[in-house]
Order: sequence, then structure tokens, then C-alpha cells
Amino acid sequence: MHLCGNVVYILAHFTKISETFILREVVALRRIGVPVKVVALNRMCYDGLSPEEEACMQEALFVPQLFLPS
Repeated sequence: MHLCGNVVYILAHFTKISETFILREVVALRRIGVPVKVVALNRMCYDGLSPEEEACMQEALFVPQLFLPS
């Protein structure tokens, strides 16, 4: 049992090649049962992701640019 609430990552890009540690951290937290949401402005896709990492990419919420303030 975990005593923490939900974890939300708010990012400009998900997953940026230089910041794949965030993707791995999300996967690790989910493995131990922590609810994690990812919200990002831009989708970055790469080959060679594990099935769990692919699932994170599919579940992430990407905010359309037209809804952002100018």
C-alpha cells in the first residue's frame, strides 16, 4: 500500500530523447502501483521503446497547441 496520492508530470515534450529518465521513472512508479498521469504539450516518438514505455506514451495527455494562451 502506498501512502501517496496521484503523481502528475507536466512537460513541454514527452518523451524527449535527452530526458528519457522521466519515461523510465513513470514506468517504475506504475510498476509499484503509484497512479501517474503525464500531460505534455508536444509528443516526441522514438523507436526501441519497451511495451510499458509505449503504453505510457499512449496514455499521456497531449494538450493541443490551439488551447494554449498566446
